[in-house]
Amino acid sequence: MITNEENKELAHRQHVKYFMRFLNILPSSLSTHDTTRVTIAYFSISGLDVLGATSNLSLDLRSRIIEWIYRLQVQPKDEDMSMCGFLGSSSINIEMDPANSHYRCGHLAMTYTGLCILLVLGDDFSRVNRKAIIEGIRALQTPDGNFAATLSGCEADMRFVYCAACVSYMLQDWTGFDVERATDYIVNSIVSVFE
Repeated sequence: MITNEENKELAHRQHVKYFMRFLNILPSSLSTHDTTRVTIAYFSISGLDVLGATSNLSLDLRSRIIEWIYRLQVQPKDEDMSMCGFLGSSSINIEMDPANSHYRCGHLAMTYTGLCILLVLGDDFSRVNRKAIIEGIRALQTPDGNFAATLSGCEADMRFVYCAACVSYMLQDWTGFDVERATDYIVNSIVSVFE
């Protein structure tokens, strides 16, 4: 008979194996989520961290993941930093040309998860373009204090307020985050739920 203690160990090993699998190759059932691969990697790496199992990530794999994250960083085009942040996947890492450059913009949730991965893996953020990311956050804040996910037009809701706050905290720079407007948005959202 398997004891509770043996069951916990078995589940631990299975979870580690599960998270490692997602870092190596996505199952075909998740191919539609390729544009958010950074988020999948974030949950896998964070899961390993929670399990105390980041030692399963070889130095080579850690290095490759860190390099991959940095390749997803959208750098400023000329002086315009409004599109900066991190992409969600290299499958949308398009070339900067006039025909499609408006699609190459950072995504707030991907910026959050990308920076979290770098932190968990022990990166020092020395290659993070902090100023550009903060300016990207500033560009994503809406007049009512909310935040949009990207400049290319998509959803804007409380999830992205959270992501913007976390990124500002991780970079220790709140200059792109209007706290007063964000607070008003949060309070108004709570009030409208109860009306």
